[in-house]
Amino acid sequence: MGNFLKICVWIFVILETNPIVQLWFDRMNDWADSPMFEHGSLAPGTFQAHLQGDDSIRRLVDFFAVWVASHKFMMVMFVLVGAYSSDAHTRLFTCITMLLGSSVYFWQQAGIYDSIYSRQEHDTMTSSQLALTVAGIVIMWIAATVSECLPFLQANGWLSTSNNNQESVHANDTNKGRNSKYD
Repeated sequence: MGNFLKICVWIFVILETNPIVQLWFDRMNDWADSPMFEHGSLAPGTFQAHLQGDDSIRRLVDFFAVWVASHKFMMVMFVLVGAYSSDAHTRLFTCITMLLGSSVYFWQQAGIYDSIYSRQEHDTMTSSQLALTVAGIVIMWIAATVSECLPFLQANGWLSTSNNNQESVHANDTNKGRNSKYD
């Protein structure tokens, strides 16, 4: 299998590239007029508290922005390695990890996001747009996990393919009389 997983991973990589670039290179939101950021930016410079805070707060927020971007980049690299692995175990565990990680991430962020959006501290996606995005990502990882279950089961010998079954039946038929005491 693996091809469906690769498609899911590349969708994820494309979605994650935008925040990584923003958090690494556009922390003050200088690119706000770019069509790439038409739905708002997560750059610290878009938050009123960052703009009105003192230097120590801005430096701390900038530190965390770079930290988050770096971890997002590492996650993207790990998921690419997992998707292109020839090992069925690695691919399945990549899917399960991304499914659990995405679910926990969005569950943890939902309350924070809602409070920021409700106080109009940040102009980005509405709650319903965010919910659809989250649902789409979680469903994508569920589908990838399901698609990698068959190769995993086959790799462990828990499920054999129909070709292997036919070959083993044929081998049994041709060897039937050879082990008899009358040969």
